[in-house]
Amino acid sequence: MKELLEPHLHENHYDDDFEITQGLSGLGQRTLLLDARRLVSDGETSQLILLAIEDVSGRRGDNTARAEGRDRYQTLLESIDEGFRVIEIIFDQRGKPVDCRFLEVNPTFLRHTGLQNAIGKRIWSLVPEIEEHWIGIHGAAICASASSLRNCVPGV
Repeated sequence: MKELLEPHLHENHYDDDFEITQGLSGLGQRTLLLDARRLVSDGETSQLILLAIEDVSGRRGDNTARAEGRDRYQTLLESIDEGFRVIEIIFDQRGKPVDCRFLEVNPTFLRHTGLQNAIGKRIWSLVPEIEEHWIGIHGAAICASASSLRNCVPGV
């Protein structure tokens, strides 16, 4: 292990968080995050190294799985023939739903509604003629934990 650490321990006697990939007997190939400190004492002839080791092998797999999941999710949203959107309901001080912001939309939603560049925008800026009760319906669904709404909003 010392031979492995020596190239990383410079004149300053420490190295923070460097990764190595190492074959370990009984464990196979592992990615390890190392934090090393050379302990130096006046008059000591032996050198000691303080070492913290964290096995981060699973993180790589987790990140890969997350990225693959995001890709599958995006592919699904872009390929379904139903409009899909994620919205944030905006409430006034009294708790009444007064607007909504589009956080995510799929191409079919844009095609069905005729909206363009909707992500991040509020409904009132995109459809000023929308009837207020449609925002109330969405707000009520959110408050009631409804899983979906299947209604037609004229103009959207």
